Amino acid sequence: RHCFHHLPEVREWMNGLPEVGPYRYLNGGMFAGTAKALIDMMESLLRMDAKSLSDSFQASAEPGHAFNDQTLFGLYAMRNPDSVRLDCKGNLFWNLWGDYDRINELVDFREGVLMNRELDSRPWFLHMSQIDKYIEVSRKAGVWSN
Repeated sequence: RHCFHHLPEVREWMNGLPEVGPYRYLNGGMFAGTAKALIDMMESLLRMDAKSLSDSFQASAEPGHAFNDQTLFGLYAMRNPDSVRLDCKGNLFWNLWGDYDRINELVDFREGVLMNRELDSRPWFLHMSQIDKYIEVSRKAGVWSN
């Protein structure tokens, strides 16, 4: 739902993507692909001039944003749009950042399967950053029991 840690041109590219769901921004917390596709992507990332990209990022960074692997993943996605698919409807991955305050209304369990009520999706993986900050919210929603 939120665009963090991306270069301005990547943010602009993501904002121009067709509206296909609420999760339109790339998050580097989780990704999947064939071994070949992931190797190709990682090799491409390793060939990037990270120092120059970091300098460019820092010149226009917003507070709370940092140059990191997600910055590079976003740049790779922009440069290789036919090779990257974003899970904009949370069918496979559900990044809960930005949804924590609404987790009780969004999370449901049907037949033992975690559901996103808003999209009626059944994500296989949850990405929960800042777990130390939101663990109690997650416990109340039944997402985290320990």
